[in-house]
Parts: sequence; C-alpha cells; structure tokens
Amino acid sequence: MITLYIALALVPVAIFLLFSLKKKQAKTPVSAEPKGTFYERERNIALNITPSLLKLAIPEDEILVYGVVVDMDMGEGFMSLACYITGAANLHFSAGSGIRGGGRNPNVGEAGVELVTDAQDFLAFATPVKVLLPPSKKTVQFFFLTNKGKYFAQENVRYIEDNSSKWLPLFEKASKVITEMHKGSKPQ
Repeated sequence: MITLYIALALVPVAIFLLFSLKKKQAKTPVSAEPKGTFYERERNIALNITPSLLKLAIPEDEILVYGVVVDMDMGEGFMSLACYITGAANLHFSAGSGIRGGGRNPNVGEAGVELVTDAQDFLAFATPVKVLLPPSKKTVQFFFLTNKGKYFAQENVRYIEDNSSKWLPLFEKASKVITEMHKGSKPQ
C-alpha cells in the first residue's frame, strides 16, 4: 500500500519533469549537422580565413595576398590546397580525406609561404570575386585572399599540362607544397 502511495506521488512529479524538459527542448535550437560534406565545409573555412584570424596587421594603404586556395580537378574528384602567409597549410580531397596542419613541417611551411608570396605577382591577372565558386571539371582554380577582398582566376588543365599557361609557375609552387605535405604527413 505504501508503494502505491509513493508511486501516485511520483506520477505528478514525473509528468512535471517531462513537460519541463519538452518545453526546454522546444526553446533550445536544435544544432543540426553543418551543411555540406566534410570537404565543402573545410574548403569554405579555408576560403574565409581573415587576416585577424591569422593575427596579421596589414597596413590599410596596401593590398597583400595573405592566403591562396588552389582547387584542382583530379578526374574522379577535387583537391583543395590552402596556404597562408604564416606557413599554415591544409590539403583536402572531395573524397573526404586530407592533411591538416601541414605547415608544422618546416618544409611545407616554407613552400606554403613561397606560394603565397609569389601569388602577389599574379594578383593583377585575377578578378575580384564575391561568390566563391565550387571547383569545376578540367580546371585549376586560384583564390587569392587579400586584405581588400578575394580574387579569383581559373585555368584549363590542358594549358597547365602543355606548359603554355601563365599560371604554370604558381601551379608548380602549389605542387611543391603538396609534394612536401605527402613526404611529411599522413592523410586523415
């Protein structure tokens, strides 16, 4: 009998707690999985790094390339390399794997800084862009991150392969970074 009284006393408490919990859940926004694939999210992060996130102080009167993102068609998917003037470097594949923190390897960091530094000379050939296009087939895309906005250039893979592209020196710098990353890192 005492058990029945305890059970009857606990029912209202349980109902109160259940409704309180549901009310709280209704007020709390549901944190959905971020949109897009792992590759798309990582590429988006790479394209939206700012000078302040890199702790850079760039004078207002100059335009400086502080980051380069190179998207390459690999036939069965895409690869995106992101390098920053700080030496930070990441490589991501649309299949889902990649190498993060490549710049911790001094050879990768140096190659990444060379890529970003040399990109300054190519900025005049790029176009300011607000919409960050996804990678496209049979192309190599270059995004230049500057303190005055983002710039974009695209080249057909065919011109890279036949060595006739004005973008070839920059592509070769990107290839050097990737080579150094593969030497010193394992894909995640």
